Amino acid sequence: MTLTTPPPAPESPADPSVPRERWLFLVSGGLLLLTLLVAIGRERHWGEPQFTVQVVAPRADGLQAGQEVRLSGMPIGRVESLALQKDARVAVTLRINERFRSLVGPRSRVQSGLTGLVVQSFVNVTPNPRPDEEAAKQPLPTLAYDPPPDLNQLIANLAQSRSDLDQTLTLATRLQIGRAHV
Repeated sequence: MTLTTPPPAPESPADPSVPRERWLFLVSGGLLLLTLLVAIGRERHWGEPQFTVQVVAPRADGLQAGQEVRLSGMPIGRVESLALQKDARVAVTLRINERFRSLVGPRSRVQSGLTGLVVQSFVNVTPNPRPDEEAAKQPLPTLAYDPPPDLNQLIANLAQSRSDLDQTLTLATRLQIGRAHV
């Protein structure tokens, strides 16, 4: 009986699955990155038509670039920029989604708002609905900003009120004592 050995196997090049796995990794990473960009774009409303609203504020308390703008509690845009004017007032530019143009009118007011346990600030615009045709034709005037109350001024007013109340109570007590002696 003769034993024959099988012919040696031809040497194969490197494992062909390695380049395929590398390409699969790169393609899936690229798709993941693209999905992330699309999600961020949808959240930030990239590509949606927007219009600007100018606001003048006596001071910038409660305002920051990038803040969310809300109307009736719903997000409608962002604060684009703040700039100090020569008269020391603050010019604020709001970017609002075009589909909400008819809800913001000349009598709309702008205020700061706070929400949540971890305080999140936003800018609130009061509604002033107008017909779509009127809103599209008529540019908005510069809107007014109602700043939040100055905490130092509130404390000073409270202290003054307490002083006034103390004086009133002292006078009332003196009147009561004076009547008792009469």
